[in-house]
Amino acid sequence: MSTNARKTPERPCDTSSTLLHTDPDGGSADSVLTVDPRKSRYAHSRSHGSGSGFERALILMPFLIALYNLLVMQDWDTLLGLLQEPRWLIQILMLLFFTILGLRDIHALYATIFPFTIYICKCMTQSPSIPDIAYIEILLLFNEGVVRAGDYGLDMSNLHVDPFLNIDIDPPYLGHLHVTILSLVQSATKPALLTSELGIIATGITLLLATALSNEALEPYEVFLPVLSIGLIIATIPALPFVYSAMRITRTPPQHRTMRLIEQRLIYACAAYATIAVMVVGVIRPWVKRRLPGEDEPFIWILRYMFQDHGWDVRLGMATWWAVCVGMGIVVVVRLWSSQTGMHPVKLRNEEEEKEFSAALNRRRKFFHGLVVVMFIPTISRDPEFAHLAFSFALCLFILTEIIRACALPPFGAGLHAFLSNFTDDRDRRGGIVVSHLFLLTGCALPLWLTMANNYIPQVGIAELGGVLCLGLGDAMASIVGKEYGRVHWFGRKKTVEGTVAFVLAVLSGAYVAYCMEWLSPLVEVNWGSLTLATVSAALLEAFSWQNDNLVIPLYMWTMLHALGATGHA
Repeated sequence: MSTNARKTPERPCDTSSTLLHTDPDGGSADSVLTVDPRKSRYAHSRSHGSGSGFERALILMPFLIALYNLLVMQDWDTLLGLLQEPRWLIQILMLLFFTILGLRDIHALYATIFPFTIYICKCMTQSPSIPDIAYIEILLLFNEGVVRAGDYGLDMSNLHVDPFLNIDIDPPYLGHLHVTILSLVQSATKPALLTSELGIIATGITLLLATALSNEALEPYEVFLPVLSIGLIIATIPALPFVYSAMRITRTPPQHRTMRLIEQRLIYACAAYATIAVMVVGVIRPWVKRRLPGEDEPFIWILRYMFQDHGWDVRLGMATWWAVCVGMGIVVVVRLWSSQTGMHPVKLRNEEEEKEFSAALNRRRKFFHGLVVVMFIPTISRDPEFAHLAFSFALCLFILTEIIRACALPPFGAGLHAFLSNFTDDRDRRGGIVVSHLFLLTGCALPLWLTMANNYIPQVGIAELGGVLCLGLGDAMASIVGKEYGRVHWFGRKKTVEGTVAFVLAVLSGAYVAYCMEWLSPLVEVNWGSLTLATVSAALLEAFSWQNDNLVIPLYMWTMLHALGATGHA
């Protein structure tokens, strides 16, 4: 980039691999700019390593706490208890492993949870590539000879650790499947995601695929997340030829685009929609039906669940409340911000205009963070099953709409692109996908999904609401206060001390209100000391990490609360 970039407009992004910066109606997106790599947090993270030493310490804190409990306190019952809940253990390890992987601290996970593998991990003195690391991880986690520790003084002779709990897939196949998915996700999203974010997503897809293909008995509400999410990916594959044909026409310069081409693009888009619909009805519906108890018809089961089964009035009330909140949120967005855009104009602004622009964009983005607080904090504990199910459907809907937007499929692609352009920042302009809203939903849902992975209805405590508290209150207040009033920066970083303090106060205040308003499950107590320590750690990670806050912070907060034994359960 030229050094006098303030005087010379930047060129539009290359559209050879993505339509994110292309006008979905075919016009040139001359109002869209690439992100200045000197200002991009992603460029900083890639060029200066994956994280600071302080960030490493924060990431490793839950594992160090576990190591203290196991080695210093001789609390071997805790380790055995975790191993007897293999699905919970492996999900948290697999997800958080890639957060550590992003920091190149490969041995910390195993050295903490499985002390008897230290001698293996000490041999890893290099930083292998992603496939190498993934393969090493698979070998360690899926090798029963490593997990069984009889030769190391632990009596695990009667313990069979299956990371996916009765999933009828050979572990070597799962290992290669995980590496393959990781490579595919990296190719499909590059350069939008960091290494740790890629790993978390790939691990989640692997877990969902393994669960969807297994013969494991699931609760009805658990069926939809793996089957719908994986089924949606499968359903889009036959539609890809039509999607690519429509995209080629979209890339045609407007002056060369005839009415015939426009009509063909619409025909290709309709063919893509029809193909996906046929796959949903012909493949996903029977798949869900086979997994439901009694092989009920999915649509009939949903109607009966919503309007007839025990607790239907609570579920209907929750759905109504969510619909009202979303409707009012859309009205506010359209009325206040419909004429504003989150994209940079062609000419770069001066410093004062840039700051004002950034603050306005930040307020628009954090509005949705506040909206999730209003929607979910008062309701999740009323029916965790329904909340789990609703999050599953919402994630699939978000993925589908993002496919339509990214591929600029008419007649919806242009409208979705224009709407989301009001809220995109540099992270959403690095690749062909807009990840903010996807990660916001996933971050709110992850604590609940992970807690309910043991096939029981949880007592909803602070840990289960941690994603909503961290993102809806903590991250939002940290960003607003930091940008508006922040003066003291953390060691030269953009994040401020004032923002970090606001994060802590907002989360603790939200937790206190939820406790006083009885928005937690009955008989739930809160360990305020442990909650404060976990919140401070999460706030510091938010300040020092280059990773996506919406995805990493809720996962980290949930882990810290479990590591401290402060899950909010009586």
